Amino acid sequence: KHIIQAIAMLRQALNVDKSHEKAREKLLELYMLIGYGEETLALAQDILADDPENIDALRAEAFAYGWRGEFEEALKRSAEIAKVTPEDLQNQLLALSLLDRSDAPHAALLEHASDNTGLDPQDARYMLIQSVAHDLTDDREGAVEWATKAAESPPIDVAFVSLLNMQLNRLGQFATSLDLLNRTAEESGDLELKRALVQRLYEVGDIPGVLEQTDEDMASLDSTLLAVRALSL
Repeated sequence: KHIIQAIAMLRQALNVDKSHEKAREKLLELYMLIGYGEETLALAQDILADDPENIDALRAEAFAYGWRGEFEEALKRSAEIAKVTPEDLQNQLLALSLLDRSDAPHAALLEHASDNTGLDPQDARYMLIQSVAHDLTDDREGAVEWATKAAESPPIDVAFVSLLNMQLNRLGQFATSLDLLNRTAEESGDLELKRALVQRLYEVGDIPGVLEQTDEDMASLDSTLLAVRALSL
């Protein structure tokens, strides 16, 4: 309900000033959030008419074309983003998803992961992309090997750790996931990673670990951490 209201307000603002940059960016974000494919595509194209290298608009176009099943067009936009920002992990994973959904042969996914990312093979993001590609091509052993290599590499940033943690969990590598979170949650100070760590500790029955991680001024804990702590007492 609140998102629909926000969309209506942003549309009103753009009726007054069609070139209002912040309003267009926020409206595009909300369109994508609720899956308004045609609206996303139209607004992204409006933005790109003024700013052809706008990464967010190119990404929105890629998603919108993907939703329409126009995978070739979607992949073109993804490739444009990769040329400018190969380190954009979300875009790299989108490209693999588009290839998979287009029923491309397994060899095409593996070739893309190896040759088309623009990333150094020693980059942990490259390793995560390889893991996802092998996972999508039913090579679980290869997927686990690459995900483990990525987890052993220095973490790139919080977003990378979150995506890698999801992949490790998907592959059932819970011990590696826990080790990754233990190494990065406190160092980063990120709340989402802290939540993931505490939840993982609770799931594996490490109650002392849960209590240690939430042994703070209770007012500083968010509702998720408070709930897990309460269940552990």
